[in-house]
Amino acid sequence: MKGGAYNVDFFSTGVPFGPTGSATAVPGTACGRFSDGLHIPIPGAPGCPNLNDSTIFTGQQSVYNGASGFFFTAHIDSGNANTFWGSIRHFLVDVVAGNLGYHHGC
Repeated sequence: MKGGAYNVDFFSTGVPFGPTGSATAVPGTACGRFSDGLHIPIPGAPGCPNLNDSTIFTGQQSVYNGASGFFFTAHIDSGNANTFWGSIRHFLVDVVAGNLGYHHGC
């Protein structure tokens, strides 16, 4: 747990992730953030806040149990940080309250 969020590691096949350091590394999202709160942190992506979220995302294909795919880390934010009010809610509830131990982020 970091910043009040429970991060979960996954392995996915069939998803065309882009390279790390790209704001579009996660297809269909800006900075790995989905409108429902799902967040797949992308390390070093330009224009994305680098808050040192825990992640195993490398943007490199890997093989796990004989299947080719990608490892990534995800957590649920309480607000859509791609919008103004969502980012305010995310910051207050997940970051501030999470770091103070009042909210677990999921």
